[in-house]
Amino acid sequence: MRDTRFYVTGGTLRADAQSYVPRSADSELYEALSTGEFCYVLTSRQMGKSSLMVRNAVRFREQGVAVVILDLTAIGQNLDPEQWYFGLLGRVGEKMHLEDEIEAYWEANARLAPLQRWMNALREVVLEKWAARVVIFVDEIDYVRSLPFRADEFFAGIRESYNRRTQDHELTRLTFCLLGVATPSELIRDQRMTPFNIRRAIELRDFTVQESHVLASGFRGGAAKAEELLNRVLFWTHGHPYLTQRLCQAVADGKGSTRNDVDKICGQVFLSAHARDRDDNLHFVRERLLFNEKDRAALLDLYAEVRSGRNVADDDLDPLITELHLSGIARVDSGRLVVRNRIYDKVFDVNWVRANLPDAERQRQRAAFWRGVRKTVAYAALLVVLMALLAAEALRSAHTKAELAAEKTKLVEALTKTEAHLRATVKEKDQLVEDLKKTAADLRTTATEKGQLAKAADDARNQVVSNLVGTQDKVVKLLESIGPLLGSKSKSRERILECAKELQDNGSAEIMNPKVQLGQADLARVYSTLYIKLGNDAAALDYAEKALGIVEKWVRNNPDNLELKCRLVDCYNTVGDAILGGRDPENIKHRTRENYESAIKSYDTGLSLARDIMQMEPRNPKWQELVVSSLNYKGDVQLALSQPEEAMKSYQAAMDLIEQLLQQAPNDAGLSESLAKAYDIKGDVFLLNEKPESALKWFQRSYELRNNNLAKCASPEKAAATSALARSLNKLGRAYDELGRNKEALDNYEKALDLRSELTKQDSMNDELLRDLAYSYNNVGSALQRGYNGATSEAERKKAIDYFEQRLTISGRLYEEDPTNADWRIDYAEALNRYADTLLNVPDKKLQHWDKALEYSRHAVDLFKQEPRFLCVLAQAQRLNGMHADGRQTAKSALELLPPPEQRNTEQRTVADELQKELKASARERTRSGQE
Repeated sequence: MRDTRFYVTGGTLRADAQSYVPRSADSELYEALSTGEFCYVLTSRQMGKSSLMVRNAVRFREQGVAVVILDLTAIGQNLDPEQWYFGLLGRVGEKMHLEDEIEAYWEANARLAPLQRWMNALREVVLEKWAARVVIFVDEIDYVRSLPFRADEFFAGIRESYNRRTQDHELTRLTFCLLGVATPSELIRDQRMTPFNIRRAIELRDFTVQESHVLASGFRGGAAKAEELLNRVLFWTHGHPYLTQRLCQAVADGKGSTRNDVDKICGQVFLSAHARDRDDNLHFVRERLLFNEKDRAALLDLYAEVRSGRNVADDDLDPLITELHLSGIARVDSGRLVVRNRIYDKVFDVNWVRANLPDAERQRQRAAFWRGVRKTVAYAALLVVLMALLAAEALRSAHTKAELAAEKTKLVEALTKTEAHLRATVKEKDQLVEDLKKTAADLRTTATEKGQLAKAADDARNQVVSNLVGTQDKVVKLLESIGPLLGSKSKSRERILECAKELQDNGSAEIMNPKVQLGQADLARVYSTLYIKLGNDAAALDYAEKALGIVEKWVRNNPDNLELKCRLVDCYNTVGDAILGGRDPENIKHRTRENYESAIKSYDTGLSLARDIMQMEPRNPKWQELVVSSLNYKGDVQLALSQPEEAMKSYQAAMDLIEQLLQQAPNDAGLSESLAKAYDIKGDVFLLNEKPESALKWFQRSYELRNNNLAKCASPEKAAATSALARSLNKLGRAYDELGRNKEALDNYEKALDLRSELTKQDSMNDELLRDLAYSYNNVGSALQRGYNGATSEAERKKAIDYFEQRLTISGRLYEEDPTNADWRIDYAEALNRYADTLLNVPDKKLQHWDKALEYSRHAVDLFKQEPRFLCVLAQAQRLNGMHADGRQTAKSALELLPPPEQRNTEQRTVADELQKELKASARERTRSGQE
């Protein structure tokens, strides 16, 4: 029997807790803090923030790093700034055995402001007395909102300590990490002072199935039974850390042994009538939703939309969506909000929403009033009956007319009083009805005002986007994220673009503030990339040169600031892209020789600067990666310019640098993966130059690196390493394909398919994994179709069709999730076209389905009307289905879309040949039909 104390159902888990579930956030936070990055973990309660902090603290202490954990709830809130900052320093001194030194420094510098004493004491006392690195965790950071003074300057002090690192190298040993339940905008009012735009956000996600395996150890019985119970627990909790540990504990205590046992125990613990009040987590969710600073009605309405399955897109700028995240009730699935888990879905159901809407109390009062009216009338009726009985009794007992008259008088008086009481009750009811009508009118007026206020609030949010400092960084990131989707229409994207345009044109370029100016440069740079996508070369180059001019000026004024020089490298690369119209080979090949020379000159300038930066701090991996990415950047463009030899030199230089770095850190999995990618690129270049033997060698080296990585990597990184290995297997398959070695190609494709199938079982909601799986189905199907030495059996052809159908199913599902996603759209169209082509041309009559092929090819053409390859298949489908005239017209339209013969590439020449064959086949059938 297992010890039921295995699980921890509340509070921080100890560093050695057996039930601790490592997530990707563990390694991500450790690596970020190890390189000195400012990090924050801001999310809902009971997601494991404090446990993550303690785990990392122990890990750092084992390496000799000084760690200080500041719990702001222990400092207090009824304090002035001096008391608060001294309280923080006192905790630091206590943890680092520097109480006397810190107190002496505080007293000796009484004329300085509290923030200055706090930051200077960290620099002049802590860092001077402690030779190692210092990591400060600030837990419960949302507590600053309860302070009687604004804490904005506290965050500004953290930001300044990071900005001063270029002038004061000692500050690189001081690192901060903030944890709490809030958003950056809630913590700091003046966005010009925010440190969150130089930060690393660490996201704490729910446990995945793979990560949760450690929790099965707490159940009785064999491994298979434990896995069954754990899977059923996850069915209810979806991996929510607290709910999962709590339900596992309850199942272990209750000695549950079946799925039904888990369901029953879950109902008792979370779904019973009083669970909302008894369970701490459910209580927190309820209180956060009902008693926050937001509009409760709007928040509950939004939650009701999410719960009903409507497509509510995630939006960092929407405070109501942010509130749903912080309450913990919602999560993001494929870009839209869904209820976090089945427990929340059952507890906070439609009835709960209705009962807690703002007008629910009025409805309860109205119901109580009518109950009172009915009760009063009932009492009156009872009184009448009693009076009647008394009257009868009086009549029977009366002996004289006088007594009878007296009793009658009393009865009349009683009835009169009862009638008056009833009239008063009815009058009161009428008055209350009038009051209710008036209240309803007021509610309608309030609803109108609420709509106006909501519009004003929306306008205010849009205006917030145009703030000149902290918001600039947000807008840049939003613009970068919508770049791939720019061709799609969306009101939200249009609003973001409009707000960003206001930021760029509002005259802030005249404000001689480095933060504002550099924000302008970032906006200009990202505008350049967007105009490149839109095909507006002049605007793209104009914005790129604006960004370059701004950053060059600040680099001249701050020649030792490496971060500024890093920005300058990005600007030189953006100018090169703007000159060439991006890196699409179709755009590049139409440029002039002067364009090529200017672009390469800009790339070379950026590369030279990146190398200079690396020489200043040769061991800093950030600058090393900057040089590697710049070399690969240049190689990509040279490859697009059909300069494979020059591209190979750039890629080789990047590869040489990575190999040097690996000699210094041979166990660095990240560098090893970078080298594997470099090998892949080199192999791709050889394939492009029709040298599959050379490509195969480099792909094999990439595979060996990734196979070793997978064998050595820890559990949280295993999925990424497995995915990378599958990528190498596919590249090996491509090389074998080009060599005509179909058996080896099929073997490698099938191994990749097996790996990707396993990955999607572990994370079935990961769209990128699903997309990779669809590619693998296509690769295996194509290899089966070619067969060994060109010969295939009927069974292999049927299996190939099944694989193409699997690919089509996955691609169709992804496209339906987001039809605006350009990548998913082309994937779906390609899958439709390939499946249709196979159904038309498979040699087995019973496997041919010309009518289905016509339907699928039409759908592909509907998605991409100007694609000659798709039109070619449609023309054949129309001909085989007896639509000869339509087929001829389709084939002719496809030929007109192709460039002139002398300008066609290999693929276009192949399509043209197929279209000519199709026209000849159509002519033969027309002749045969005429003869008949």
